Amino acid sequence: MQALADLRLWLDTTPAWSFLKSQLAPFPGRANAMWRYVFASACVIVISLGFQIPLLSLSLIVVFFTAQENTALTKLSAAIMLAGSLVITSLCLLLVMFTFDYPVPRILGACALVFCGLYLLRTSSLGVLGFLGSIQVIYTQSFIDLNLPPELLVRVILWSWVATAYPVVLTVLVNLLFLPTEPQRQLEAEIRRQLDDVIAQLDARLLGRAAPPLPASALERGVLTLQRHLGFAVMAEADYRRNQAWHLLRITTVDRLHTAASHLAGETPAELDPANRELLHALLATVRALRDQTGGRAAFQPPQPLSALAQAPTADPTLVEMAYALQGLGDASDADLPPPPSRPRGLMAADAFSNPAYARFAVKTLLATLVCYVFYTAVQWQGIHTIMLTVIILALPSVGSSRTKGWQRIAGCAVGSVIALAATVFVIPHLDGLTGFLLMSLVVIGAGGWVAAGPARSNYAGMQLVLAYVLAMFAHAGPSTDLTEIRDRMIGILLGAAVSTLVQLTVWPELDRDALRPRLARILRSIATLARAREAEPERRQASIDQARLAGWALVAGAREAQANALLEPGWHVAALDPTQVQTWLTQAQEALLAVNRLQTLLQAGLGDLSAPMRQAAERFALDAAATLDALAIRMEQRAGEVTALSSAAVDALDGVDDAPGQPALIAAVHAVRSCIAQMQPSASQAAAD
Repeated sequence: MQALADLRLWLDTTPAWSFLKSQLAPFPGRANAMWRYVFASACVIVISLGFQIPLLSLSLIVVFFTAQENTALTKLSAAIMLAGSLVITSLCLLLVMFTFDYPVPRILGACALVFCGLYLLRTSSLGVLGFLGSIQVIYTQSFIDLNLPPELLVRVILWSWVATAYPVVLTVLVNLLFLPTEPQRQLEAEIRRQLDDVIAQLDARLLGRAAPPLPASALERGVLTLQRHLGFAVMAEADYRRNQAWHLLRITTVDRLHTAASHLAGETPAELDPANRELLHALLATVRALRDQTGGRAAFQPPQPLSALAQAPTADPTLVEMAYALQGLGDASDADLPPPPSRPRGLMAADAFSNPAYARFAVKTLLATLVCYVFYTAVQWQGIHTIMLTVIILALPSVGSSRTKGWQRIAGCAVGSVIALAATVFVIPHLDGLTGFLLMSLVVIGAGGWVAAGPARSNYAGMQLVLAYVLAMFAHAGPSTDLTEIRDRMIGILLGAAVSTLVQLTVWPELDRDALRPRLARILRSIATLARAREAEPERRQASIDQARLAGWALVAGAREAQANALLEPGWHVAALDPTQVQTWLTQAQEALLAVNRLQTLLQAGLGDLSAPMRQAAERFALDAAATLDALAIRMEQRAGEVTALSSAAVDALDGVDDAPGQPALIAAVHAVRSCIAQMQPSASQAAAD
């Protein structure tokens, strides 16, 4: 028992084991997604084997490509895949029709189609069509190399369309009828989860006990999740489209409450006076009422007016911010709601035909594919046709993101191949029917589905686990006992990943670490925008604060992803901007974002209680902080310019104002902003000097 306890302790302190546990941990909706994968796969296996539809392995993979996190995305991906597969199959048939007896024109035509698909992948919102088109063209070339008769080749191409199309329709039906995950339900569940956090903070403050932690990472994840689910709900539900402005106001209110609750978590509990206790009781009742209201466009009315309670001279500014947020939601009318921000939705990127990086990306990916094709045909090793598919699958803009996906593909395929090997040697010889084989396969598909439904840092490995297993076990119309297929496909994947990485590193390399500096500069500018949000018109100030806060969190999340990818790039430890130090800097940026938001919250909530000199000094400090942040951004991005320390004149002016309600909290917020900027300044200056 002691040995087991020691082993458990050692595993818990191992970073790899901790990462694995975090990636495999259950969360709401993950089990539902896994069961949908299993049920759709079971239907596909039964139909394909029953009707003798070839390419069963392709049909099973289509299930995983089609099923998405909610029904709206699933229907969208299904429509794209159906239309795209029809167009791509037609193009492949035309290519074969005119170039079957002419290898050079056939290869050149295939290269042209792959180039267009890869170019579309980088420049269009319909880039998935380019990805699928490139895969289909490469897959067709592997058929041609089998020296099949023309009629049989056409039949194989047409059957590949059938094997792709019917699983798409089946997957949509399963996702709509079996444990459907609707985006509006996801949105309401996320709203309730965040309001539960707020209620926990208010309860702790009311009882005078230490509040549960609410870190900045939870705020970042929460606000981005709300925005994503709202976008999907607007796409899927007519009511959300008609009342998009109101639902946007609602999630903005929840974000304001969640952010204010984070500020409460960082404060030391103090004795409550009667005014703050009454305000806390009212806030708890109102937040609970908001939590209980789910779905639709029901008008929200606070159980009691909060504005009068928030006007108490001793009211806590954080509680006042919560009261104003809730009262603003209750007072909102359709006539007063601003229209939702318009977002241009062009099919092509603005610089699609002017940025040479897109064409370079297509050329170098095509080059890696041709290298693999030449090797594949030269050695006449049909089993490693996955070498070319791997290059297309790993076609991502940067070396870091490609290697992240590559390691997931290798790990998933290795696990899937080992499972297939063990099943072939130890299980299949003892099976006497398809029932046992189906049950065994569904267990493996369920395991891969659990991983595929997980976080972005590991979900691709789940799909690759299933891919390796089904390619080995369903290569024919029934269980396969050929161990060489397992070996050949794994070798093809490893060779394809090696060639893809080598070409990306030597031909026009795009490194995530090179993009870190401009990303960090944009974060600084977003915090500066938040600091000067009070320059907007009075009726637009709160909206400006909310928009700047959301933009800041989105930029921090993007920079963190780029930093994680940069750690997988060769030579990162000798780079001018060390990605390991960027993580510390991002934590400082999170703190600065929260501190500036806290300052703006106090100015908004306590505006009526602040004297004119005090308000002017605080607003002047916010503008000085914005100017310092802009200077830091210029120095980091351009490696030029001087940054002077943040002036203490505004702080001295605040200290010189006579004591007034809200002054201690405001001065503390000013000092917090000043401290955060002082922490970031050496990092930015060092990055600029490197």
